[in-house]
Amino acid sequence: MYASAINTNNQLEIYNATNEEYMPIVLTLTHVNNVDTRRTSTKTFDDADEMMTFIKSKQVTADNSYNVYFQTRAYEIINDHYIKLYYETIVSNA
Repeated sequence: MYASAINTNNQLEIYNATNEEYMPIVLTLTHVNNVDTRRTSTKTFDDADEMMTFIKSKQVTADNSYNVYFQTRAYEIINDHYIKLYYETIVSNA
């Protein structure tokens, strides 16, 4: 289970919320206005749990291939509810 919050620097922080006493930050994303997103893909999620499931599956795919790299780039909040993730999947033929 994950929780999310916007910090004072306008960054989205995703917390591991399985233990309410200790919730470490597992991901911090910059707001989309601060990042060049021309070469990124996007996907919109209902909550932090859905987003982290997607990120983990993309990371597993990248980890299992020596020429695929996955990187999260930025976030945007849509309609005060949805999280839009900006990310890159880079395939290297070298």
